[in-house]
Amino acid sequence: MASSVDTGLIRSQWEEMLRLAASLKYGHTTASLVVGKLHAASRRSAIAQALVEFGGLQRTIYALRYLADEAYRRRITHQLNKGEALHSLRRDLFFAHEGSVRRRHHEQQTEQALCLSLVVNAITIWNTAYLELALAHLANTADGSTATCSRTSPQR
Repeated sequence: MASSVDTGLIRSQWEEMLRLAASLKYGHTTASLVVGKLHAASRRSAIAQALVEFGGLQRTIYALRYLADEAYRRRITHQLNKGEALHSLRRDLFFAHEGSVRRRHHEQQTEQALCLSLVVNAITIWNTAYLELALAHLANTADGSTATCSRTSPQR
């Protein structure tokens, strides 16, 4: 931790930061355009500095919450595991050519990626339908534990 957060700068630029956030949210501008404009200046503008300070504050709050709350850590780990299960499924399906895209043209590369997404989605839907039946069966038996049900995922 190098220094403290400049809350005065954040307060002085708060209205501009809200205006920028609203412009992004309502689609009046794109994130890439904002980042480009903020980096294009020869010296960092006040709003860019305030955004950096605010980002540091948000990261600190997140880190402290992560370290202090064990249930929060478990929830994050659970979500990361779900994402990793989906990536693992994609890797397992994309075994030809050691998982690399070997098409020359952008259209063919896009087609290959879309085909993989289609197959992954089809498997996820199939698994979801059969998990629904299995969970309904478990709910009708004495073993129907909600703890086990909450940890199931169609990608596993």
